[in-house]
Amino acid sequence: MPEALSGCNDFAALMERAGAAEDRGDIEAALAGFSRALALSPEHIILRCHVGRILSQQRRYTDTETLMLEGLALRPESISLTRDLAKALAAQGKFGAAINLARELIWPLQDDVAFRLDYAAWLVKIGEYTNSIENIQQVLRQDPDCEQAARQLADLWHELGETEKAIIVEKSLGIAARSLPNDEPAPPGIAYLRALFDCYAERFDEDLKKLEYSAPGHLREALNQITDKNVKFHVLDLGCGTGLSGLAVKPLAQTMSGVDISPKMLARAERLGIYDRLIEGDIASWLNDQHAIADLIIAGDVLTYIGDLESLFVQISDALRIPGYFAATVEYLDDGTDDFILRKTRRYAHSGYYIHKCATAAALEVVMIRKVEALRREGKSEVPGLVFILKREN
Repeated sequence: MPEALSGCNDFAALMERAGAAEDRGDIEAALAGFSRALALSPEHIILRCHVGRILSQQRRYTDTETLMLEGLALRPESISLTRDLAKALAAQGKFGAAINLARELIWPLQDDVAFRLDYAAWLVKIGEYTNSIENIQQVLRQDPDCEQAARQLADLWHELGETEKAIIVEKSLGIAARSLPNDEPAPPGIAYLRALFDCYAERFDEDLKKLEYSAPGHLREALNQITDKNVKFHVLDLGCGTGLSGLAVKPLAQTMSGVDISPKMLARAERLGIYDRLIEGDIASWLNDQHAIADLIIAGDVLTYIGDLESLFVQISDALRIPGYFAATVEYLDDGTDDFILRKTRRYAHSGYYIHKCATAAALEVVMIRKVEALRREGKSEVPGLVFILKREN
């Protein structure tokens, strides 16, 4: 501490000298003076936050964290101290801890746009894309002209591969679009799918009715043809969503479990009361550790988001008991072209030949495979599909 400040106990003089040091760029002298003043008035929230900001500008985030924690021990109700503690934690990569604090501040700091957008960025860091999008959209509802929020939302849509949505946001404020949709759709990644279905969950069933979605009915009809009505299965519903396929198959089930990547879709499925167990997770990752757990596995309108099915079929074969069945739907692709293609809808179509090939590689027998003229509608067109049942015998 500079000698001129070491013995000074005049708060006003310390603040004046520290402020002058800060103005001339002598940060160490400024910190020394402000810290001495804070020792005289430890409950001075504005001063503590100011010292914290100086420390953070010097990337001394652990010191900022300590300073805010000491302040909250004295003034636990302080919103400003909690906000700055959350920022210090996030700056150190402690996003979970920062988010836990920030969630309690969203209402009192609803007009603090910078903090709201920081919070949205932290949510992305832990994979909560849907919550991040919702928070940015709330900011834009309050201030439709907020360019910072629009840019952040556009960047997020770009990250999720939703180029058209990004461009809509960019154009809304006259922001130059960074890219235009092209003829090559981006493969649907895990983050995209979780965000898509979380956003879609509350209106999912109603929208599918409008699309005349029929995959669950086709699955049940196919299973009725090859199973004994008196036999009950331990069913695993992959990509169970809101439970539409589960409802169709429930009369055949002794027990039923569902797996889905979207927590909000699972919340809707739970309301049905038809599942004994619901698991949140990516089906391919979750299946890695599952062996002989079900004698009927279903996947209605799930494989449309997965291109290469070979490794997944091997996992499904391993998860089946003996004997066991796998019933699923895919969008239809003519044989003799490709094994599978990614359409502009960001949904895959698979050929019957490819289903046979993947089944053989996974030691599964093709019990039946048939084309259906319409799994659902896409605009004014019907989307044809394949319904198939595979069996594990040994």
